[in-house]
Amino acid sequence: MRRYSFLHVFFFLLFTISSCLRVGPYIASVSAWTAEWAFYIGFLVVWLLLGRFVFIPLFLWLSRRLGFHDFE
Repeated sequence: MRRYSFLHVFFFLLFTISSCLRVGPYIASVSAWTAEWAFYIGFLVVWLLLGRFVFIPLFLWLSRRLGFHDFE
């Protein structure tokens, strides 16, 4: 399993959030319906990325610290 440093994750999230903030007003100017669905899709993508890069590694690290090694 590849390990990501704090800086990798920090800059990835920084660029992701900044790109969403740049594109957001343009999408909102197209139509309210498009902006609403773009928000839902962006929300889903952010949660999937957080799960992949934050929650799953945190869960694996915590389970190793507590002594559970069976699923590795």
